[in-house]
Parts: sequence; C-alpha cells; structure tokens
Amino acid sequence: MMAADAGRAQNARNANSEESSAEGASAACVASAGSAAEAENRVNRKGAVSDINAVSSAEQTKVAEPINAEGSVSHGNQADAVNGEDPVSTGDSSAENSTMPIGIEGSRTEAFRSLFLNETAESQRSYRDMMTTAVEVIIRDFASSPQPYSGLSPEQLAGLVDKLTICPENGSDMFDVLGSVGETILRNSAVVTHPTCAAHLHCPPLASSLAAEALISATNQSMDSWDQSMAGTLLEQRMIRWLCGLAGYASQAEGRDCAASASAESLAHSAAGSALSRQERTSAQGSPNKRERQGSSPSTEPLPHEKTSGIRQLDSLSAAKPDGVFTSGGTQSNYMGLLLARDRFCMNRWHWNVRELGLHPAASRMRVLCSEAAHFTVKQSAAQLGLGEQAVVSIPVDSQHRMRLDLLEQQLTQLRDAGLLPFALVATAGTTDFGSIDPLPELAAVARRHDLWLHTDAAYGGALLLSDKHAGLLAGLDLADSIAVDFHKMFYQPISCGAFLLRDRHDFRFMRQLADYLNPAEDEEDGVPNLVTKSVQTTRRFDALKLYISMQHIGRLAFGEMIDYTLELARGTAALIRQEPAFEMMNEPVMNAIVFRYVPASCPAGRSPEEWSDELNVRIRSTLLSEGTAVLARTKANGRLWLKFTLLNPGTELRHTKQILQRAQEIGRAVEAVG
Repeated sequence: MMAADAGRAQNARNANSEESSAEGASAACVASAGSAAEAENRVNRKGAVSDINAVSSAEQTKVAEPINAEGSVSHGNQADAVNGEDPVSTGDSSAENSTMPIGIEGSRTEAFRSLFLNETAESQRSYRDMMTTAVEVIIRDFASSPQPYSGLSPEQLAGLVDKLTICPENGSDMFDVLGSVGETILRNSAVVTHPTCAAHLHCPPLASSLAAEALISATNQSMDSWDQSMAGTLLEQRMIRWLCGLAGYASQAEGRDCAASASAESLAHSAAGSALSRQERTSAQGSPNKRERQGSSPSTEPLPHEKTSGIRQLDSLSAAKPDGVFTSGGTQSNYMGLLLARDRFCMNRWHWNVRELGLHPAASRMRVLCSEAAHFTVKQSAAQLGLGEQAVVSIPVDSQHRMRLDLLEQQLTQLRDAGLLPFALVATAGTTDFGSIDPLPELAAVARRHDLWLHTDAAYGGALLLSDKHAGLLAGLDLADSIAVDFHKMFYQPISCGAFLLRDRHDFRFMRQLADYLNPAEDEEDGVPNLVTKSVQTTRRFDALKLYISMQHIGRLAFGEMIDYTLELARGTAALIRQEPAFEMMNEPVMNAIVFRYVPASCPAGRSPEEWSDELNVRIRSTLLSEGTAVLARTKANGRLWLKFTLLNPGTELRHTKQILQRAQEIGRAVEAVG
C-alpha cells in the first residue's frame, strides 16, 4: 500500500511538473526571442551599449536600492519591518534589541538572490538578457574581426587597460560593463578563430563546446566530491573509460568491466593502501639511527640493474586496470606522471613513502630521461617535485627531431656507471616546435628492460587517435605507464581541458588523500566516487562535459576529417616554402607545425650573416603582428631564430598561408633595402 501510494503521488508530481515545464518552456521561448531583439538594439554599430534593464522599473528599484546608507530598508519592505512582519523571523524576543532592523535579513536575501541565476522569473530574465548581450558583444567585437589582432603594441594596450577602474564603490549596468569589455578587451585579443592566427598550439574552439561552457559555468559543479557533482562525476568516469579505450589501454568491453568493478576495486585499493601506509611507516621510519644510515652513504645503494625484482613484463601490463582524470592540460598531466613515477620508484626501491616522509636521502641521484625537444614542463616538474632540473637528462634527437635510441641506451649505461638512478623516461608524441613523434614502441621496450616508468606526453599528438588516416603515428602509445593528452589543442575545446591517463589505476594510491569534510573513508566503503583522490586539484571544473557535447554533436569521423585536413594543409604550405628560394625550412611536417625562416639575399657590411638573418625574421614577425596581417610564432633551433606556422585551424586555407608568405617576403626585402 505504501509503495502504491508513493507511486501515485510521484505520478501526480510528474504530471504537475510536466505541465509547469511546458508552460515555462513556452514563456521562455517568448522571453528569449524578445531578449535577443532587445540585446541587438542595445548593441549599436558604434559599440555603445544602452542602459536598459530587462526587469521592470519597480523591480529595478527594488533590486538596486534595498537598503539605504543607514542600514534601513529603503522601500516597501520597510513598512513590513515597522509593523513587525518578518517573514524570516525566528521568534526570538531579543530580535527587537538587535542592531539590525526587523525584516532586514529577508530584504537583503531578496536583493542578493536577484544577482544569481535561480528559480525566480526575475533572475532568469536577467540572466537571459546578460547572456544574449554577451553573445552579441562577442560576435561584434571578436568573431567578426577582419584581422587576427588589432595591432596595438604592449605599451599602447597597457595605456588602455591602465585607465580601467577595477573595483568601483558602486556597480554599473551590466550591459555597459559588457560593452566596455568588448571595446577594450575583446577587440584587442588574439582572434584564434581567424584563418591567419597561426602561432601556437592555440585552437579555435568549437561552437558546440562554447554552448557547453555556458552549461558548465551556470551549474558550477566541482569535481572533487560526488556530492558537489553527482551526474558530472559519473560522466567524467565514463569519458575516462572511453579515452582509455581510445588510447589502447582497454577495449570497450574492458571499459565496461572497469565500470562494473570500479567501486569494489576502489574499496579494495583503499584498504590495501591504508595497510601499506602503516607498513611503510614502520619500515621506513624505524629508529632515527636507521633513517640516518639509509641516507648516510648513498653511493653504496644497490643499483637498479643489480636488483632482480620489479621488471615489468608486457603481459602484466595488459592485465592492469586503467583509469584517469581530467586535468587543466599537459603541464599538470606531465607533473602527475612524474610524481607517480617518483613515488613508485621510492616505494619499490627503498620502501619509502614520499608522501609521508618527504624525499629519500638518496633522491638527488634520481634521474629522468627525455629528448632535447621535450616540453619544458619535464624540467619544471622535476624542480617542483624536489629533484631539481639537474635530474633531467636530455637525449639528442635525429634529423626528424625524434629521440635517438642509441644515445638513450648509451646514456643509461653512463648513468648507472656513475651511481645514478634513472627511474623515468618521457616520450613525446608531438613536440611543440616540430610536431615530431618519438619512436614509442622502441622506447617502451627500453623502459621495460631498464624498469623505467614510461610517461608519454601526447598533449599535442593525442588527437591523431581520432583519425583513420594518421592514428598509426601513435603506435605504441598504449605501452606507456601514463599519458598526457590535451583537448584544448586539436580536439578544439576552450581552454582549459586535458586528461591524465594511467595504465594501472592502483598507482593512484601514491596521491590518495582523505579528508573527513570532503571524501571520508566511509564514502569509499559505500562505493561513493570522489574524484579528488586522483587529482592534484581539489576544486575542479566539469570540463568533461564540453568534450562530451562536442563528440555528441560532431562525431568521431568529422573530428578525424578536420585533423586530416590540417595535416594536408601543413604539407601544402611546406611545398610553397620549398618552392621559394627566399625561405628556408627546418622540418618536414609530421603533423601541422612548420618551422621556417626568411633568408636574406645579402648582409650589410659589419654585420654577421647570422645576426642579420635573426634580426630580419624578428622584424618580419613583429610587422605582420602590428599591421594585423598574421600572428606567427618564433622559436630557436641550432642557435638561430626561426618563424613557425602552427596550423590547427581547419578554417585556414592554402591561400591564407600563401598570402602570409608573400607578405613576409615583401617585408624582408623592404628591410633589406633600407639596410
């Protein structure tokens, strides 16, 4: 009977809800159409935004001036307060002796609530108007720009920004604020959607992901604990399982198996991790004298190749359960990979818990290896992890800017002979300058032989997995212990959005933290997923949603076609450069990055050819930027300065890169003529 009554009550509530929703949706459509027209009228051709509020004048007065300078209620609510009518009164007889007038709490709450999007019609109208106006400002002052940049110098732009009032005592009409931001900020921003904005790994964001950003910001979910992001937590986990499958860590069937066992395994790892921590503490701390002996003569520690345990076989790797977490991008993902590598090495070698005890006394001997073309965050991470930049050993690259395997093996031998401890190898799948991809299968074999943690930085190249034509360039990606992939590059997502993928989820135990107020042990016992245990962030945006919405809207095939097109564009542009004697190219594009430079026809007397060439290319780039023709990057290679195309934009055509090259040549010749 109780179940039946509950069911009937729920059906009644659903019917009422559907009726209310239908009425609300109809009203919202009418209001939205009106709001769009009003906003379009507000944003005039000169860029001025008129002072019109969506709320009625009575509502505007009520919101803007709820309380006067003396702290009393300004308008209608004042009468209620005088009459003792307090809708939020607790009945406390001491209220009349309070310094705050009776009823003022309710008035303040009403005023404050009008500033937030909530269930009230007033707040929803205000939000709709603000968003509609924001869209119009974006279109007018950013998306419609005929140039990739306004051309203002840093000094000129600083003059404009310095005139801004940061925090006035009293607020301004929102439409005026948006109009001012459009004129001052948006009009002087890098127009990443423009076909000739081709400098960095800085993509135009998909329109579908911009719509998703509105949902993300409005709902404001925090991905650290389930009770702050209920559905969001589960969607991120689904997205991670899909990404692990895409990277080759798990088939789709294995992904489902991982999903089914996630809660149980999380609990098992939790219990094992707690027991391990107690064991580690007893063994590692022991007596003070024991700890001193451990760090007193680091040169006597056995070398990795002298130990027989810990060598990982390929079949054991394939048995691991993968996992991951969304991150702010490659910097954070690379940091996490090296953090876990460091802590697992210290645990396996010395039974030392870095999280509890800090660095082992012999940690100064630990070494990370990567190519000389690897991202700077490898050194940055080593420094932040207490190992210092000196811990990073750079391996020279070949003519295709890939790590040389022969020199890697040679360096490993030298490190061991010197009593040093290599523990991690970083492969790069898409270097920043050249888009080069290290030999991933071969590096994985080296890592297995030498018991090194293999982290693959695929922040740039990871998107190739979506391409039927070019996914093979990432063969061997699935052999890495951890992977960094960015979605704000060739997945065309707004900044920031990335992921850290882990072959064996058990390794997350090295960064797992529990807090009674956030993710208590009881949650794990009950199977409640709190993603903070897998992240170096606490508060974290629901960025998985924008990637999900983009995938739903566009689909893998269209994503792959866009990526394929940009690689074809790079090859076509490279052909143009090769055909022109005035240019020299540093690399044949593997992906969509091209490093090149203008070659002067002659050199003024008293100038070195190298310095003159560098100066010419600097002036070419700065002129292209200041005149608003193009935004190109610059870099250094072999001691010389080079220009760089990074052709991520599928809206860029060969005619655009041809025009940039022609204009660069004109500037170079003009500068040469002056001397």
